[in-house]
Amino acid sequence: MNQPAPTEWLRSFVPLGWARGDAWTPLGGGVLVLDLPFVWLVTAAAVVQKAGERPLLAWLPGRPRPQLLDLTQSLQTLGIGWIQHAQEDLAATLLPLDPKFDVRAFGPSQCTRIAEVPFLQPVVTLGALYSPEIPSAGQPALAMLDGLVARADEASRRLYTTATLLPRNQGAPLLLASAHGGPATLAGILTGNVTLPEADPRELPTRLGCAIAIDAALELLTGAAANQLRQRARDGAPPERRPDA
Repeated sequence: MNQPAPTEWLRSFVPLGWARGDAWTPLGGGVLVLDLPFVWLVTAAAVVQKAGERPLLAWLPGRPRPQLLDLTQSLQTLGIGWIQHAQEDLAATLLPLDPKFDVRAFGPSQCTRIAEVPFLQPVVTLGALYSPEIPSAGQPALAMLDGLVARADEASRRLYTTATLLPRNQGAPLLLASAHGGPATLAGILTGNVTLPEADPRELPTRLGCAIAIDAALELLTGAAANQLRQRARDGAPPERRPDA
C-alpha cells in the first residue's frame, strides 16, 4: 500500500463544535482511530463536557465537499454515547460512517506508544485555524504545525513538544513524524499548552504543547466500556464503509 502524503492525515482530524444558524462555535477537535469494522472518534473529555446539552457537531472530509454531521443526533439514532477514561481527560465514541465521508483513520500499528518516542523526534500537530483574517469557505480551515519532542514522561503518560496546540483545538492529534521520510504515526491527544515564564518579565515565555500519550487512548478503546459500545453498535446500525487505513 502506498504511504499517504503528509497532508492526507488532515483527513483524520475532526473539528468539533456547535452551530446556531451560520455561526460556528468551535469547542475542540478529535482524531479517528481504526478498529475494523468500526472507527473511533477520540477527543478530550472536556470537549464533550463543554457541549453540555447542545448538539455536538463534527466537520468531516467528504465528497465533493466537507460534511457537517450532527454527532449527537447520529449517536442517539444508533443508541450509543460516549465513553470516558477513568483517569485521563479522554473520551471516545464510534463514528457513524456515511459514503459521503472521505476520512482517514490510524490503525493500531500506526500508533506509537510513549516508550518508543525519542527526544527531538519531529512531530506535527493538526488543527483548525479560527481567525477572520484566514479564508475558510464556510468550514474550518485546517493546518499543521511542526516541532520536536521536548520531553516524554512515561510516569505521567505526557508528551511535551515545541509544536503547540492551536487555539480552540483541544483534543486534536499529535503525530510523530519519521526522521527518515517514513509514515507519520499517532502519538497522543493534545489537551493544552504549557507556558514557561522567563525570569525577566520583558522576555516572552516559552510554550510547549502537552499531549496525553496514545497509550491511554488505546487503553480506553480496548476496555470493557468500549466492548459494550461495539456490541450496541452491532445490535443497531453498524458502520457502512471502511475508511482508508
